[in-house]
Amino acid sequence: MPSLERGGGRRILLPSKLKASRLLIGTAIILFLVKLAAGLYSGSIAVLSLAGDSLADLCASLIGYFTIIKAEEPADEDHHFGHGKFENFASFAQGLFIFATGCYLIYMAVRKWIAGEEVLRAGTGMVVLGVTTVVSLAASRYASNVAKDTESVVLKTDSFHYAMDVWTNAGAIAALGLVKLTGWVALDPIVAILVSLYIVWQAAIIVKEGFDVLTDKALDEKENRIIREIVKNHYPKVLSARELRTRRSGIHRLINLTLVLCRRISLEEAHDVIDHIEREISEVIPQAHTTTHPEPCECEDPERDCKFFRKEEFTSHLQEEEALWKKS
Repeated sequence: MPSLERGGGRRILLPSKLKASRLLIGTAIILFLVKLAAGLYSGSIAVLSLAGDSLADLCASLIGYFTIIKAEEPADEDHHFGHGKFENFASFAQGLFIFATGCYLIYMAVRKWIAGEEVLRAGTGMVVLGVTTVVSLAASRYASNVAKDTESVVLKTDSFHYAMDVWTNAGAIAALGLVKLTGWVALDPIVAILVSLYIVWQAAIIVKEGFDVLTDKALDEKENRIIREIVKNHYPKVLSARELRTRRSGIHRLINLTLVLCRRISLEEAHDVIDHIEREISEVIPQAHTTTHPEPCECEDPERDCKFFRKEEFTSHLQEEEALWKKS
């Protein structure tokens, strides 16, 4: 049966994830400093709001870096189910920080809008944002590729953050260009508010996702349906599944279910069936760790009531699946 301690293959990928995370941290530091300097120099609250977004990205990348290290640790005496939830807790805290940052930027933009402060050097801000947009795009694609190769949720989130930077930078460039062409300085805080609202919205999504995992929300219905279908495919040795309970812990999917098996099969056959089902689940659902409790069917007279038991058909199915398993 799958165990959270079986992480050897994944730990080989750890250096790749840490390398990508360190690169993203360095990128976030550079983007924050450049945007902050450009925002102060140009007087653009839109550019300053993007500097705040880059600061949030930096904090997220730092949290992600240490989370990757901790979440990869195997189960121990104090954490029997592994350390996957460290990642979810970090995501939850990161989301709260980003949310607070977005709210503060909205406050700053509204205050500047009311004061009617002018953008002093819009052209400089546009050039700087153009360069940082290219950097953010490259960082996003790199993080996305590594995330796909390593199945890292943290890097996937970082990739999304940098992709978000590309769009917010583009909006700020457009605002500065319109301010330069029309002289309507209100466009700068308006765009800053829109960018900040987008940051707050994305932060709320991150907080909700982290909260769902921390409170042991079940897997989505699609994954639960897959589990039920796999069980159904093993009828008639497996008659039904009861008490299907699922949750997430970091990148891991923890699955508990009770299987009702035909009482005519031996203990060895029951073990083989359960082991086969758990392997099929692991093939379809990434990082699935299944704990199964078998129960005998309630047939009072198996010879009379268990009329759907067809051992030959099941054995054939088992052999076919076993051959596919060995090839993969």
